[in-house]
Amino acid sequence: MQIEQLYPMYREDLFKLAYRMLGTVAEAEDVVQDIFVTLHQLEYHHGD
Repeated sequence: MQIEQLYPMYREDLFKLAYRMLGTVAEAEDVVQDIFVTLHQLEYHHGD
């Protein structure tokens, strides 16, 4: 599955979880962005 497909499926749930854990919108957004950047890098390096 491509990152482009995963993002709309999981972004909102990941954001809600991160917000509950971190308490600020900015930090939650940063964490979600970091997750998808990392996934993109892994996908690129593994050629999937």
